Amino acid sequence: MTVSLQKYRIIVIMAVITLFWGDCRKNNNTTTITGTMPAIVSLSVAGALANSAISIYGTNFSAVVANNTVTFNGITAKVNSASATEIVVTVPANATTGKIILTTNGTTLAYATDFNVLTMTKSTDFNGFQSFRNLSYMSADVAGNVYCSLGSDTIYKITPLSVVTAFGIIGANKTVVGGTAADAAGNIYVVDETEFKICKITPAGVVSTLAGNGVSGFADGQGAAAQFVSPIGLAIDKQGNLFVTDVFRIRKITPAGLVSTLAGSGVSGSADGQGTAASFGTLYGIAIDAAGNIFTCDQHVRKITPAGITTTLPAFDVMFAFGIPGYAVDASDNIYTSVYDGTHDNPVTYNKLGVSFVASPVADFYSATFDSSGSVYYSYSSGSYRPNIIAKYIIK
Repeated sequence: MTVSLQKYRIIVIMAVITLFWGDCRKNNNTTTITGTMPAIVSLSVAGALANSAISIYGTNFSAVVANNTVTFNGITAKVNSASATEIVVTVPANATTGKIILTTNGTTLAYATDFNVLTMTKSTDFNGFQSFRNLSYMSADVAGNVYCSLGSDTIYKITPLSVVTAFGIIGANKTVVGGTAADAAGNIYVVDETEFKICKITPAGVVSTLAGNGVSGFADGQGAAAQFVSPIGLAIDKQGNLFVTDVFRIRKITPAGLVSTLAGSGVSGSADGQGTAASFGTLYGIAIDAAGNIFTCDQHVRKITPAGITTTLPAFDVMFAFGIPGYAVDASDNIYTSVYDGTHDNPVTYNKLGVSFVASPVADFYSATFDSSGSVYYSYSSGSYRPNIIAKYIIK
């Protein structure tokens, strides 16, 4: 009897071990299958205008474009490129806010959060400049104030209530002011084209020189030890670093006033490369995206990474923005600019693939800038040869 009971216990133990081992193998198999299943991890942006190009990031996507289908709230989107971890799609022109659904290699996935298809709505016209001409080089601060030059020595400030005041005077009365930029603390930076300097204006209106010594030349260095050949365009990144177009170079200025050359050999050319291995034609406007990439134009659109690597974006129209003083880049890397047709500067927006669409709703576009809320400001003409109105459009 005792022997039989022991045999029974052994049989029961072996059965339990067999079941446990089999369950472990099933779990292991299930884990292996799950690991190869596709998944959406994130989107490049939470919302964008129709016709923008966005990225869907994830794992185990099909790298074959034809094996991927994407819809925005039921509207099929164009899939532009695909890899195992990124699919680039264009937001359909008739898309509305809702779910992004991805079908890749026969597996259908829904992104958890609704994608917001943005629209552009006119807020107001700043008409205080009707009596002026040559309105250009705008920037906006965190409070929604717009700063601009009129090709003279004065920087003007426009409040959200359309009150226009002279904010600061740069140099002598014959000074020509170029690009402007605003930092998070409300300081305004200005290019003094005549004196080859970069100036700083505090919120209290105190003007000082951040870099440059009044002599045209080329020298990297601290403050007055630095020299600029002919600075004109200006942009600022999230860290407060300034970037200046200086004929055939892109110069970088830290918040402390240390000047270095980010890209450009100083000789006219069109070579891509890193740092001084790259070459540019004459540069005017400059814009920067949320990732710190710089965009400028010398009859071709040039992109410069924060590490100073320059590439040419050949998909863009060669007439793009040449000589336009102020264009802008939004969170989706759409570039707001214009194309000259021989008579007018026609507004055009390019998505990051170089595909153009009209998001800019004003004619005779001349300059653009974004504020911290994502609203865009355009300077444009009311019929005069030069722009004399600023229009604000809310994007949401």
